[in-house]
Amino acid sequence: MQERNQEVHSVGNKDKIERYDWKLLDQPGELRWLNKKVLRVDEQYQRKATEPKVKELARAWSWLACGALLVAEREGVYFVFDGQHRALAALRRSDIDKLPCVVFRTAGSKEEAEAFLRANKNRKPLNGLAKFRAATTAEHPAALLVDKLITSVGRTASETSSGTTVRCLALMMGHAERQPEVLQRAWPLVATVCMGKPVHERILDGLLYIENHLPEGQSVVDKEWQKRALRVGYDGLLGAANRFAAAYSKGGAKVWALGMVEAMNKGCRIHMTLAGNEEG
Repeated sequence: MQERNQEVHSVGNKDKIERYDWKLLDQPGELRWLNKKVLRVDEQYQRKATEPKVKELARAWSWLACGALLVAEREGVYFVFDGQHRALAALRRSDIDKLPCVVFRTAGSKEEAEAFLRANKNRKPLNGLAKFRAATTAEHPAALLVDKLITSVGRTASETSSGTTVRCLALMMGHAERQPEVLQRAWPLVATVCMGKPVHERILDGLLYIENHLPEGQSVVDKEWQKRALRVGYDGLLGAANRFAAAYSKGGAKVWALGMVEAMNKGCRIHMTLAGNEEG
């Protein structure tokens, strides 16, 4: 064990940093004891604090568990980018005035959002909204595209699903990262089908699968296919996707898409077909 713990800085005649092109993403922070009242939270990228968690920390404070908060110093203001629950809990205790903080000088919220993502990467998974907000603040292209699409139809990103929000952010982010052009083409139809109702993952994933597997030169937003999708409507498309999922005893974009295509082809002489599926 002692040998394994020894520092090894080189491989052969080269330093590991040089040999493997290891990166140094930012500069070291400085440990300081800061008054709890000067600490702020930037809501652009931070997840919303959980009240029960704050109360739990305040009721039974542990300095060992507290450790040090990670704080960004931006133009003389201190923003907590890791440890907001601890900071909020400390505010409720009269016996705590200062908190141990590792302070990093940053250029702005974009750099802090990137640090927030890195600090939380290997911890308890962030929910979809927290990841999305941080990625948007950090100006990740996929997040900016998703934000643009959501706001273009008068909706907002949210943890709740309704006729004016979008909750399936992780799904949209995945499509935006892999095939942004497919998401952009199909989104107006998805939004129209779901108008006044939640953007259901099965409808979104199914229509995107159809868009991605139609014969070359065709699109789900072509006049005929779009007319069929709107004729079947939200409930019809979702019901068809659910029936196929039950019949196949599994879900997934392909299964949902096949059910939706069958519903769209019903009563029509010319059938929509998908690549590798003669009957859709």
